[in-house]
This record gives sequence, C-alpha cells and structure tokens, in this order.
Amino acid sequence: MPGELTFRLTASSNAQWPGCPSIDCECGRITVLLGANGTGKSQVLKALAKAPGTPGGTPGPRGAPPTPSAAALTAPAAGRKQVYVEGGRVVTPFRGTLNLPQILNQIESAKNWQPAQGGQRPKTPEEQYEASLTNQMSQRLTHGFQKLAVEADPHMRRSHAMMQAWQRGGMQGAPPHCDETPLDKVLRRFHLIFPEIDLKSDSANFAVSCHRGGNSYGVDALSDGERQVLAMLMDLTCCAPPDALFLIDEPELNLHPLLACRLWDVIETELPQAIFVYATHCISFAMRANVETQILLRPLGQPAQLLPDISDLDPQQAQEFLGAIPAIAIARNVVAVEGNRDSFDAVFYQWLLGDEYKVVPLGACESVCGAARGAGLWNKITLGVRIAGVVDRDYRTDAELDKLRNDGLVVLDFHEAESYLCEPALLYALSQNLGIKPGLLQAELEKNLFEFAGKHASETAFERTKRAFNYRFQLSSGKIDWGANPDRLTIEGWLATMAQSEVSKLGAMSAGTLIKLFGSEKERIEKLIATRDATELLRIVPGKEMLAEMIRLVGLRSPADCINSVSANMKPDDHPHLSGLKQQLLTAFGK
Repeated sequence: MPGELTFRLTASSNAQWPGCPSIDCECGRITVLLGANGTGKSQVLKALAKAPGTPGGTPGPRGAPPTPSAAALTAPAAGRKQVYVEGGRVVTPFRGTLNLPQILNQIESAKNWQPAQGGQRPKTPEEQYEASLTNQMSQRLTHGFQKLAVEADPHMRRSHAMMQAWQRGGMQGAPPHCDETPLDKVLRRFHLIFPEIDLKSDSANFAVSCHRGGNSYGVDALSDGERQVLAMLMDLTCCAPPDALFLIDEPELNLHPLLACRLWDVIETELPQAIFVYATHCISFAMRANVETQILLRPLGQPAQLLPDISDLDPQQAQEFLGAIPAIAIARNVVAVEGNRDSFDAVFYQWLLGDEYKVVPLGACESVCGAARGAGLWNKITLGVRIAGVVDRDYRTDAELDKLRNDGLVVLDFHEAESYLCEPALLYALSQNLGIKPGLLQAELEKNLFEFAGKHASETAFERTKRAFNYRFQLSSGKIDWGANPDRLTIEGWLATMAQSEVSKLGAMSAGTLIKLFGSEKERIEKLIATRDATELLRIVPGKEMLAEMIRLVGLRSPADCINSVSANMKPDDHPHLSGLKQQLLTAFGK
C-alpha cells in the first residue's frame, strides 16, 4: 500500500475486551471499519483509545505491567495524540497539549485564589471550554467562540507588528506571511462545507455573524445540522494537532449521512498528516473517495476481512451488512430505487421491467444518485453493470427535478410509484380481473380520486409551499393533525409563524408572500378537481395515502395486496402511463 502513513492495525479479544473482533490488516491514512451492529466496531476504537503507552492509555498498577489492550497500531499511527469522536457529536480531547487562551485576569484570578476567599475557585477559559463540550449547543458555541477569539488576538498582534516592521523597512521584498488564526480556520472550513454561508467574526465582541444571499443573522438561526457542524469544527480545531490520530465512532449518528461525509472530507483534506480510523455501518460514508482502506468486521470468532475489492465479500456477510451491493455486483442491468427490500417500489419496478432487470432498493435518494453516477466506490462494484436510478417526483420543485435529471436519474411523472396504480381505469380493470366487486363502476373510482384530492388540498398546498422555500415547520405540540380539518385562518397563522422563524435565513419572504403562494397552490388543485384532470392531480397529490383509500372500493386491504394483485393479473403495456414509464427506464439503459 503506497503512502508514508501506512500502518498495521491488530485487535483480538481478551478478558477485559471480550467483544473485540480479530483484526490484522495493513491500513492507509483513512481507514473505515465496516460492520453490522454487534460486530465490535466500537470495541476496537475504545481499545485503541485505552491502549497502554499511548496518550489516554491505561497504565498498570504500580510495579505491575500495563493492562493488556485488545487493539494496537504500529508506527506511524502509534504514539500520536488521540482525538476520540463519539456519535458524530462528542469530542474527547487528549490532555495537556491544548493551546490555551491567555485571558490574564481570569488566569491570574484562578492562580491566586485561596480557600480563605470563600466560594469556588474561578474557572480558567480552557476549563470553561472543556466543560462546555458536553453542555447545550448554544453554550458550547459561545464558549468556543470566546476561546478562539482570544487565541486569535496574539496572532493578529504579531501580524500587525510584522506588517509595521515591513513598512518601516521601506516595504522591501514580499509582505510578511501572516498565519491563519484558529478562528479563521473554523470559519473557512465551515464555508467549505456550506459554500452558500459566509461566517464573519467580530473579535472585539466575541461574536460571529452569518451571511447568506445578502442577509445577515446570528449563529442561533443556523439549522441544527449547521450548528452541529460548526461545533464539531470548533472542537476539532481547538483539540486536534495537525498530526493527531482520530478515532471516530459512527460519524453519521447525529448528522445526516451526506453532511457527515462533507464534514470529514474537509477535515481529512485540511489535516493531511493526521490519521483517521472510523467505525460505521453506513455504506455511503465508507464509499467516499478519500477512504483508502475498508475492513469488514465479521461475526465474533471470525477474522476481519480487508476489502481491496467489493467482490471479495462473503455473500451472506455482504447481504447482512451491505444489503443491496451484492445484488448490484452480480447483476448486469440494475434499477436503483428508493425504499427498502420489502417496499412497494421494489415489487412495482420488478413487475414493470421483468426478470431481465434487477431492482435494488438503496434507501435514500442520495444513495440512488451515487449508484447512478458511479460516484466514489460505486466504481469498484459496478464494473460491467448498467445502473438506472429512479426517484419519486414527491413535492420537489422544478429546479430540484431538473438537477436530478441532470444527474442522470429518471424522475417519475407522477408523485410517487403508488400514484401509477391510482389511475381509475387501471383499478377498474383490476377489479374486473379479480371479480371481488363486480358491480364497481369506473366512475366511482374517479369520484373517489377527486374527493381525496379535495379533502387533502390544504395539506398538499401547504407541503408544496414549504418545499418551494426549503422551509421546516412543526407545531410545538407535535405533528400537524390534518384530520382535524384546520380552517384557512389557522393555516395562514402557521405560514406566518414559519415566515417569522425562517425569513432571516432565506430572504425577505413575508408572511403575505407565503400565504399568497399557498393560496395559488390550493387554487390550482381546486381547478384541477373542477376540470376533472386526474393525470395532473396524480403529479401533485401524494399517492401512498390515495392508493390506500381507493383500493377499498376494489376490495383490497393494503397497497401491498394491490401491487401483488396487479403483478399477477395485469401487464404494464396495457396502460399508457405505465408503458411510458417503462420506456423511460429502458431508454436509460440505452434501449
């Protein structure tokens, strides 16, 4: 394995670590331990963190040898200062090497304090910061900014003195190089992860402001994910030397997987001399382009497996952990869809295309995009495999749909897969085949479709309004109860509340503008109902709930019963919209 930062990782169980797996692998600078729950991923990282003779290690009793560890690293990973990150949230720094802020009055007060003075000894700035690592996010950010701003002060003073000396010397040669302050590093790294947001510091007031799209707002107005990333960057900048050994347990646990990928991609790039060992069961995180080594942890008692190529996977282990990937690796034509193995989508698309094509549910839309584009390690497992990705239209905006199409995905013409079975003509034909409700008329199904759309018009318009501006909204009491039929005044109150909480981040979007957009969306739905435009309604109104209601007229109990009955009794080519979708997918395969 090329590279100066290659090392060997070994692990085995012992009396203190009975759940530790057996590992003996050569590793690169960025290594991922992959494993299902219960395979000992976290045990390995904890054993490494407590290895004797390393920072944070476990010494033996006086006069006794050190307590044996279950895991070890060879040089150059061994002996480095460690930073342990648990669950993508809590950073545990090594002790004794933090670059502490020099706030003289606080330090002097803490140093000179005597018990006779009464009360408690004042905390130094670093004590306040370290205590805040486990505190609420707002307090954690406040203490972190104070610490970083004070650390920046001597940097700025030195830079100012160097610049003055250069000017006094007649500005001969190049201007002096000024080192980047820790605070500047945090703000720059945050911008790398969120390019649309600029963070600017006011060192005099220990404050940071956010700037996006011409608007300014405070850090408290950042989303939960954005604040979590900011706190992580702050902690890592404060706690980690450039050549640290990072031990990261489940980095995606408290962050969206894509956000976790972006965060650690940036940190890995910014710290090229650091070594990273991750433990995760998130395949998209393990498949990042930066990752050099993947180690698959097997059931206890079986040795771990180095994965130079996905084809080396044991089929049963691969199915348990990697889920869809073995199916992709052995297929020639793969349709990557959202959902899970037992979902409606998997059965629907298999019926639509037939056995020549392997339908593989990959969960989230982002995974479908990655497979369709061949991004990251998908290249390793998709050699010789043609993949077409298909995603729901959902409430996505036209701009979002265009981006998905540009990424090579097939976007449904209807709201979601279930919507295709809501066509009255199809359900009527199904009822005739099944013979359960022989007296059912197609007109009854059409009436049911329009009644459903009318009943859910406000909810659909509200969701489309939210999506248009990427707004989030939830009542303090919990999920909105649309079954209670809230009146327009109540909905407009929600829109006003949403505008109040989001406007500072996303532009001067007044409550009146949101209410107007909601009104136009609802008016559009009502017009489609009045003109009996079922096709356009199937693009807008959610299909899962609609299908669940309409199939009762046919005598079926669930959407699963419906797709099973359709696949056994009907042909896609007999129905224009299904035939059109089938052709879209075949075209994606070049047919």
